[in-house]
Amino acid sequence: MWQELRDYWLPLMLFIGALLVGVLLIGTVVALPYVKEYLPVEHELLDLLAEDAVVRRSSIAGAIGLIVTAFVFFRPNASVLTRKDATRKPPGDTMAGA
Repeated sequence: MWQELRDYWLPLMLFIGALLVGVLLIGTVVALPYVKEYLPVEHELLDLLAEDAVVRRSSIAGAIGLIVTAFVFFRPNASVLTRKDATRKPPGDTMAGA
């Protein structure tokens, strides 16, 4: 049970979490300039994220980095859940040579 949790569920949750944070960050950067006038709160960080090009570009770069990190490091291994056949023999000697 713990091995399945470690090998399948933890990478899956980290994968989904990193993807979710990256997509939310991109969505915030894209939508904030349009909805800033309708927000009930006024905050300097929201103004900075909505108007400053350097902050917006670095936020998009960070979000893309999170999405790439999710696909490179946290992609769950689907072969963990498949049962291994106990009657299957290991392959013969596959060593190349003389």
